Amino acid sequence: ASQAGRGGRCWLRKSRTVKGQAFSVVICTFNGAARIEPVLTALAGLNGGAGHEIVLVDNCSTDGVAAIASAVWTQVGRPAIDFRVISETTQGLSAARRAGVRAATRDIVVFCDDDNLLSSDYLEVAAAILADQTIGATGGPNTPMTDGEMPPLFFCYAALAAVGAQ
Repeated sequence: ASQAGRGGRCWLRKSRTVKGQAFSVVICTFNGAARIEPVLTALAGLNGGAGHEIVLVDNCSTDGVAAIASAVWTQVGRPAIDFRVISETTQGLSAARRAGVRAATRDIVVFCDDDNLLSSDYLEVAAAILADQTIGATGGPNTPMTDGEMPPLFFCYAALAAVGAQ
């Protein structure tokens, strides 16, 4: 069975026709320069891809994430997926997400945090789920990742970290 992805949230914005629709993947980041390369690399590996866009929302960062993300996308990105960076000067995830939705030009919006990796089939699975007329939003399981070992008590408190099925 295929997983919908790690940490993405998806909602249908305009039409109820999903098959063949393009997605806007919105990444909100605050000082995410150290985290953004694997996120963009995973997005470059999405199945399909033609007609989709990635909108990176720089939310008052001071670490140069906008320039770093643009350079990374130049190296790993695919021409079939549009990429752009916008700036949001009101600090906070809600303001950044609103800016991302305003900037999105595709009918379906996916939020991907700057430390989440979407599975290569995430958009295909989301489109299949959203094809059901009774569904207007989806989510996926969140699989924790770390550079080292998971702290011993992590899974005792995992539900507080939005880890697992959503």
